[in-house]
Amino acid sequence: AKSMAEEREQMYKGKIKQQAREYQAQLVELMKKEAVDEAASEAIRQAEQEKAWRKREEVWERDRAMRAKLMEEVMAVRRQQLEERLEQNRRERDNALRERQKMLRDVEEMHTRDVLQSQVRRHIAKDHQREILAQVWFYSNHHIQSNGINAD
Repeated sequence: AKSMAEEREQMYKGKIKQQAREYQAQLVELMKKEAVDEAASEAIRQAEQEKAWRKREEVWERDRAMRAKLMEEVMAVRRQQLEERLEQNRRERDNALRERQKMLRDVEEMHTRDVLQSQVRRHIAKDHQREILAQVWFYSNHHIQSNGINAD
């Protein structure tokens, strides 16, 4: 009778051990699955972090490119303003030079006109003087002749 009870007990212990082994195997499988799930989750987290980092780098690159483009535009506008200012200064210098040359020509013309007027006045004065002298001479000669005629 003892052997039957021992046998049952042994079978029960065997069944319990078998259940424990199965439970342990299930536990190992579950742990493996959890490890795989955790690795997958970690891989997903890592991928998401890398994606977020790449997106951040893209934003930084876009911002850098926009700043560089804006700086180029600002420099282009500044360069154009400087070129326009230089061109305006050149035009003003050219205009001032033309004005100066015109003034010099005008002064030269005025001087030439004054000289000519002075020469004309002297010439007129000489002609007038000759005319007066001729009249005086004519009058003197005529008067002398008429006095001489009367004396006869």
